[in-house]
Amino acid sequence: MKASYKLPLKSLHLGNEEFNYHLDGSFFNEIEHSEVTSGSVDVALKVARNKEDLMELDFVCKGVITVPCDRCLDDMELPVDTCYHLTVKLGEQLDDSVDNVLEVPSHWRELDLAPLMRDTVLLTIPIMHCHDESDCNPEMMARLAQAQPAEPLTEPGDDKPVDNRWAALESLKGNNNN
Repeated sequence: MKASYKLPLKSLHLGNEEFNYHLDGSFFNEIEHSEVTSGSVDVALKVARNKEDLMELDFVCKGVITVPCDRCLDDMELPVDTCYHLTVKLGEQLDDSVDNVLEVPSHWRELDLAPLMRDTVLLTIPIMHCHDESDCNPEMMARLAQAQPAEPLTEPGDDKPVDNRWAALESLKGNNNN
């Protein structure tokens, strides 16, 4: 049975309510083009409804996700410990053009929280995510060491490396016969 990540907008009472969700491997497997291969993240959601047409949502996400190491491609675990605040307004149409404010049509009965929770968790993934080098797959590290390019070329008296392609272009500078 597929888990439901829906917030029942019509049955929310004025005041505060709390909801708890668990994001597991099946949740992350449904995300297209995601690096996350598995995970276990608990989401605590506090909803404060102070007006009929306005709700404050506070997400607290804690757990762990598994992604491939950028260096050796073996799985590595990344901790998830993040918060996200969102104001939800009931209005005429769907509008998410303002940061941290979501306007939804007032006729909606429920709000799908899955995309909000997904984005909150995915934004915790650093651009570069690698094991400590000592934790990387030794076989892959040996292959990478073999594939390293030879030392870059340097010109006499110059400390910086020269890329052969640029050196060939430099030689064309003096050959302009205009």
